[in-house]
Amino acid sequence: MNDHPLPTRRLAWDRLSFLVPRHWDLARYAFHKKSTEIELEDDYSVRLRAEWCFPRKQPDLEVVRKRYLKAAERVSAEATASRVLDGLPAAWTAHLYDMPDRHKLLVAFAPLPNPGAFAFFRVYFAPEDRELPQTVLNLLTKSMTSHGNDPVPWEVYDIKLTLPGDYKLITTVFQAGSKMFMFQSRLRRLFLWQVSLANIALRDCSPAEWAADTLNACKLIKGRRFVPNADGEVAARRSRWHPFGHADEIARWCYRYKVRCEHDAEANVLYLWCLNCRNDADIAALRGAFGPFTL
Repeated sequence: MNDHPLPTRRLAWDRLSFLVPRHWDLARYAFHKKSTEIELEDDYSVRLRAEWCFPRKQPDLEVVRKRYLKAAERVSAEATASRVLDGLPAAWTAHLYDMPDRHKLLVAFAPLPNPGAFAFFRVYFAPEDRELPQTVLNLLTKSMTSHGNDPVPWEVYDIKLTLPGDYKLITTVFQAGSKMFMFQSRLRRLFLWQVSLANIALRDCSPAEWAADTLNACKLIKGRRFVPNADGEVAARRSRWHPFGHADEIARWCYRYKVRCEHDAEANVLYLWCLNCRNDADIAALRGAFGPFTL
């Protein structure tokens, strides 16, 4: 879905994916009790705020639509002008508002099928922005996909991965050249790192040595010491301070660690994943991809 001149990228986050302008990046996210919220920014300001949920029971769509229109009335009261935007995929409702400071605000909402989701978008346009509201709206609505439980894509910045739907994102650490994700499935935990400029990271060590150092520095992994083996693999050993396992491991009954590190020399990128689980069945159940590699 890229039949327009606007350069784009796909954002995939918590079972929803859609195209956005290429220079819009994730700036903030939050997981609430019943919904997910994100913000995207360009180089200057917030451009998009989105919130969505996957309700267990399908509510009355007319009731939802009326609530949306009522919420939109508050924006309309502040706007100097507004109009309904049409030509959208079925079920989408959208309004464009001219605000007093010459900015424009695009508000759009839709129930999405398979599985049932409800998405609410606010897109901001400054007078100097080159993107046209109708073009951005068409881009979002015509590319919008809600994903089931298997597989679920995650795409943000330069990262692409797919995981089973029961792996829920718990936390991230995004730094220049390094991104870390921690997912959890029931009590099993999956840690993922993607690091650019691999030639610098590997200047004085092997991929296995780099992986062991990275895991040992991670404060989210407790009670283990990771060491590189002669065969290039990474082993997890119990710390002498926790000979029977750390309290965190004991509480979750997860004592196994499966570590894998891959170096994409052509792209100059390192990929590291570490699964903390209970048994071999947990390892066998993990299916997906991280960058160009299969999990």
